[in-house]
Amino acid sequence: MKSLANIKTENAKNRKNLKNETLKRRDFLSRLNSLLLSMLEGGSFGIVDGVICSFGLIIGLAAATYNPTLIFVSGLLAGLSDSFGNSIGFFFSQKSERTVQIVRKRKGMQEHVHTKRELLTSGLSSFLTTFLIYSIMLIPFLFLDIISALLFSISFAIAVLFLLGVYNAYLLKENTKNMIKEGLLYVVVCLITAVISYFVGSLLNNFILA
Repeated sequence: MKSLANIKTENAKNRKNLKNETLKRRDFLSRLNSLLLSMLEGGSFGIVDGVICSFGLIIGLAAATYNPTLIFVSGLLAGLSDSFGNSIGFFFSQKSERTVQIVRKRKGMQEHVHTKRELLTSGLSSFLTTFLIYSIMLIPFLFLDIISALLFSISFAIAVLFLLGVYNAYLLKENTKNMIKEGLLYVVVCLITAVISYFVGSLLNNFILA
């Protein structure tokens, strides 16, 4: 049989191991949360830009050409260009912001300074989300007729922007009403883009057919 001293020692070891596991779990969750937050800024930018730009491009080209293949090829090229542009632009924007943060911190101000890892993560997430959005909105034009593909793109764009607006409001701990308002605000911006793009595309179509 185990002595009382041995039992106490084992219990102490178990408590220590449990405490270490809890600390490791908290440290992992903290790092994961930090990573997700660093990706959120670049990812949100990539999603919004990807949806609005690809949506505007698709509506404009559809009104101008009525050619699904041309829409896909043009959209894919534009998507790659836009993804790289967003990634590089966002990286250097945050790099400049980091410089300002460092200067402020040296002056004694309480300031969070972006790490180099955060800069890379933001740039990468901006590229991936932009290109992913373009891809999802363009692929239907390879398999569906132009009307069905447009309906899919419109539905997808509205759903993504609404959910992004709701999620951003959720992070700020807004109530349900404000979360819905924020989601609808994102959708309105998308629809305004669609209307402008449609009229521009229709105008170009008149020149093409003239």
